[in-house]
Amino acid sequence: MSFQTAKAEDFQPKPSQGVIRLSNSVLNLEIEQHGGQLVGLRLAGHDLNPLSWTKTPENMPSGAHEDAVYKGHFLCMGRTGQPSQGEKKAGVPMRGEQTGVLWTISRRDARSVEMECAAPLDALKVRRRLEMDESASCFFVTEAFDNTGSLGRPHNVLQHATIGPPFFSEASWINSNAKQGFSNKLARPEPHQFQYEFPIARLGEA
Repeated sequence: MSFQTAKAEDFQPKPSQGVIRLSNSVLNLEIEQHGGQLVGLRLAGHDLNPLSWTKTPENMPSGAHEDAVYKGHFLCMGRTGQPSQGEKKAGVPMRGEQTGVLWTISRRDARSVEMECAAPLDALKVRRRLEMDESASCFFVTEAFDNTGSLGRPHNVLQHATIGPPFFSEASWINSNAKQGFSNKLARPEPHQFQYEFPIARLGEA
């Protein structure tokens, strides 16, 4: 992940609709241009999709981008959860602007795509390259983030991957080294007050 200063006018995308489909002989990948979300990951000849999880518009968290519907794997850029009160007043949405806008495709072929998205309120843009392996059931992702503002400041970037049913079910076994966690809804003012330890988690607004 790299950061560099850029001018906002350097990036003026012309959006287009659609689902981007990449594949090789053993794996099929689907990316939604709206929000840049990875929504399909299937072995060739199989329908099982681990990235089937999705919110519905009526179940989206308060403060999210008005045009965002969280699905599968998506990027949280600028913040990982709710914006601050000052950011809310400025119109900054939860998890970043890029979740609710169309990404621009700059290059594409059967096994790779380069796409990008601007978040002017966060003073960020992201350039992403996805490339399928030639013959194996894997793909590679590279993302670079540019600061389009005049000041340098730290940013949060989160890769938000949620596994859905039927791949994930009550019968699933999870082997993880995860430990402490917290609920975004209960993170302020003291995130440690309601922390939990995997696998026992507190359910709440994402």
